[in-house]
Amino acid sequence: MDFMDNRILILVLVAALMSFPGIASSQEELPVEMEWNGETYFQTYGIIPEEDLLQMDVVREINDHEVFVPADKEGEIYVYNGIGYVIFVSESILEESMTDYGEPEVEISGDLGPFEEETYAARLITSPTSYSSADSAAKRVKGYWGSADYLYYSACTKNAVKSRLSGTVTHWYNVGHGNTNLVAFYDDSMYASEFNGLPGINGNRILLNSCLTYNGELKTAITSENPNFFIAGKINLPVGPSEEVSGDFWYYYSVKGMNEIDALNAAVSDNSGSSGWFGLWT
Repeated sequence: MDFMDNRILILVLVAALMSFPGIASSQEELPVEMEWNGETYFQTYGIIPEEDLLQMDVVREINDHEVFVPADKEGEIYVYNGIGYVIFVSESILEESMTDYGEPEVEISGDLGPFEEETYAARLITSPTSYSSADSAAKRVKGYWGSADYLYYSACTKNAVKSRLSGTVTHWYNVGHGNTNLVAFYDDSMYASEFNGLPGINGNRILLNSCLTYNGELKTAITSENPNFFIAGKINLPVGPSEEVSGDFWYYYSVKGMNEIDALNAAVSDNSGSSGWFGLWT
């Protein structure tokens, strides 16, 4: 495809997207599994902002949903959910991601330590989707902690999360969509630059069950604020199985008193094929 074809395709996409509501006031919950062109695709916690999609070589097709097909990424489709385009992967891609890659990537910059007794009010759980697997994982972790602020679904807005991270937070567990530059909440996304200078990041113990958030600008922005540790998705995390890993991590860290490296390795050991899913900076 030459330059002129790309320009035409982008112009067609812009015209098509003009019929969309743009940044919506809420997310549309998409099915966890979707049949498309005779193949099953599985939702991940990955998301692409509308403005980024317009820069990509994609083809718009209509079946039961508006589907955008990337020209250079076989096994992926993108489906609009109200605030962006959620990444779905084919069964073969999902199976490939569950290959055993060995121990998770770990970067050590300071001391390790087990769960520490802090005030319960300083613990934050955020889950902007209404998926039962996300809610179950969040409530499971809240049980390990005894108590925590839990911002769920429509209460998990960008302003609510940002306001909370502007105060003291010692533990933060998020289950929702994301990518290398943002974390998506119920009504809008919080970009990497917006984490700079937030008091609630410094010294925090953070686990983002969100796709690709261990990569790129988002990781740089968060780790530059010197959290206690930062665990996040390295790949397009599947909805459902990924929460099992992150929930198990908090069990080993919060209940069993393991340090973050041992807790993550134990969680991965309990969930076959998940070793390449998360990275740890500490």
